[in-house]
Amino acid sequence: MTLRSITSRGLTLVTAILIVTCAAASAEGKTLFAATNGLDTATCGAAASPCRSVSQTIENAGPGDKIIVGPGRYGDLDGDGTFNPLLGEEKAEVGFGCYCMVKVDKPLDIESRDGAAATVLDGGTKNSAVVAISGSNVLLGKKKRGFTLTHGNLGVYISQGTSGVRVEGNLVIANGAPGFRVYGHGNVLSNNRIVANSIAGVELNEQGHVLIGNQIIAHMDGTGTAGLGIVLNGSGHQLSGNIVSGNADRGFDIGGTGGHHFSGNVASGNGTGFDVEFGDGDVFTGNLVNGNGGSGFLIEGGTGHVLTGNAIVGNKGVGVALAGATSAAITKNNIYGNADGAAFPATNCGIFNQSDLLSQAGTIDATNNYWGAPTGPGANPADAAGNLFCDFGQSDTTTRPPATKEFKLKLKTPTGPL
Repeated sequence: MTLRSITSRGLTLVTAILIVTCAAASAEGKTLFAATNGLDTATCGAAASPCRSVSQTIENAGPGDKIIVGPGRYGDLDGDGTFNPLLGEEKAEVGFGCYCMVKVDKPLDIESRDGAAATVLDGGTKNSAVVAISGSNVLLGKKKRGFTLTHGNLGVYISQGTSGVRVEGNLVIANGAPGFRVYGHGNVLSNNRIVANSIAGVELNEQGHVLIGNQIIAHMDGTGTAGLGIVLNGSGHQLSGNIVSGNADRGFDIGGTGGHHFSGNVASGNGTGFDVEFGDGDVFTGNLVNGNGGSGFLIEGGTGHVLTGNAIVGNKGVGVALAGATSAAITKNNIYGNADGAAFPATNCGIFNQSDLLSQAGTIDATNNYWGAPTGPGANPADAAGNLFCDFGQSDTTTRPPATKEFKLKLKTPTGPL
């Protein structure tokens, strides 16, 4: 082999390596910046010349780029309810287009430099979403790198046809409709604080979304009597480690076709903890359901639901209420301290079974639960089940054998173990 051929092969190899390296670097994308001392131009976004608005930074970015937003306030800067890009305000589409203040229509990684408390996206009006995501594989926020999204109609709208969207580490507060309205499939909301929006905290539609480690607190409508933590439509959503508390009506409002999985969530201090209205085959494992003003679980529809390993304790209504032609397997739960007599006088039902209301006699398997006493369900201090007061009509609840001691619930939430 000649020196020339060796050299030629070496150059070819080096060239190939350079091409692959450059392609990889290109695939990673570039980083653009927005800051309150920036100026919107068609070329802004460098660290030395940041954009003023998040919208302009997105417009200048390419698919796969990262955007880092500096501390401060973005949106309706003068508070007049309109958006003027000439003043550095966002390029909002109010009443047309995305009906949003910030539109994310390409795969981007958008995060704040200093976190949600320092970085506010202010919708300024209840007429548009603060952020609307219509592209797949978008990341909005990150742990300690999120945003405060406030004063919009919706906080975040994720549109149909999306997948792989992740929204993390944000504070979504005081919006005029649900904090999140999510379509598409396989989108993920994690470690967000969703507080005091109107109507609901989160609304899930379509299929297979994941909610993990969020705090969803204090939602109500203008009357102060209605307000939902999480609304589920569609099918196959997975929710784990969320705290859903202090919502005026239901903590979890569950519909759709079913197949949802709930594990390690807290439903506390809501009107009702979990309300299953439609759908079949929902599974609830290891959840803490306590201190709700009504029932811990209200199962109004569907068949094949499974409740196992939950702590359903200290709710003002019954622990588990079954209505209509429903069926459920309820085993290895702690069910005690429910139904203080105010909601259901003369009873202390851990399970109130009226699943034969549509002339279909309901037999519920409720064996191997701990009822508050080693002897099983009965008078205080235990909760009752399967007796004249707690089984309605032809409904029948099988409770024996009971568990003789309390099950341990190892629950890990965003604020740590409980």
